[in-house]
Amino acid sequence: MGGPDDGPGPCAADGRLTNRQLFVAQGSDGMTIDHEGNVYLTGQGVTVYSPAGQRLQHIDVPAAWTANLCFGGRNRKTLFITASEAVYVLPMRVHGVW
Repeated sequence: MGGPDDGPGPCAADGRLTNRQLFVAQGSDGMTIDHEGNVYLTGQGVTVYSPAGQRLQHIDVPAAWTANLCFGGRNRKTLFITASEAVYVLPMRVHGVW
């Protein structure tokens, strides 16, 4: 993710992506989505984007780099963030999807 050609688009009959469009101009090491369709990208903290690609929020993480993240815990309402020095746990009002 994060390359100039990354983004959503329909699939051709042979499985190739067609009519690709850039979602956001941010590279990412990891990503996840919540039940509202918001996209969470890692890097320097966690940045949250709406399904339309609008930046909604930035979650500061006290680490040099965040590598990956996922929703888990009871009802998938806990965000687990792996970083260069530790794993961070954040209770959320939204829940993740499978």
